[in-house]
Amino acid sequence: MPPKRGLAHAGWTAGIGLEHAVNGNWTVKAEYDYIDLARRTFDLRDLGLPRVNVDPNIHTFKLGLNYRFGDTPAWPGSNPKPFLPESTDWNIHAQTTFLPQAYPAIRSPYEGTNSLPGGGQGRETWTTTAFLGWKLWQGGEFYFNPELAQGFGLNSTLGLAGFPNGEAQKAGATYPKIRPQRYYIKQTFGLGGEQEEVADAANQLAGRRDIDRITVIVGRFATAIFSMATPMPRTQERTS
Repeated sequence: MPPKRGLAHAGWTAGIGLEHAVNGNWTVKAEYDYIDLARRTFDLRDLGLPRVNVDPNIHTFKLGLNYRFGDTPAWPGSNPKPFLPESTDWNIHAQTTFLPQAYPAIRSPYEGTNSLPGGGQGRETWTTTAFLGWKLWQGGEFYFNPELAQGFGLNSTLGLAGFPNGEAQKAGATYPKIRPQRYYIKQTFGLGGEQEEVADAANQLAGRRDIDRITVIVGRFATAIFSMATPMPRTQERTS
């Protein structure tokens, strides 16, 4: 094959964007960009292809969610805008997980179609999840967890007795794919009596709730999430 060559294509771009502080350290932003790369003809005959005329005009629109770490000014003498107070009516949390994996060449005399390749291999997965919560009414809350997932497990998880990377089961894409992993409404009916403080956390709004309560959850979610998060019953001891 002929050697690969880089082809530069000059042009210009213009755009506009807005960023707004919404809660604590969180901001949201929207950005529009127009990209104009001038008309050009590429001669691809040395690759066995005809000449190609291109005139790219690209419109892009981006939505973003940003989190500012720390409260130290970026440079001396700066006077950053104070953070907004944390809201008890809604919250935002996020996490990202990057898992690289690799192994060297191994002896594999009976290698088959579904075997782990004997020549060695390196793979990675990358997932990013947002945890969005809104207070709808007294005792009513809505949670939404969109997730971006990209990458592959070793040999696409074939050739091993178990999954060495649990993230690979939901990735499996060359480019990031977005999936609505969880969305549900939670209604809590307090039964009165003693209350407890609830800390702000992923899929949990800060506030107070009755210790004795009935909770109804409707939506798309994994049952194990709530079974693992449910605290053990408290015991009371009386002495005389």
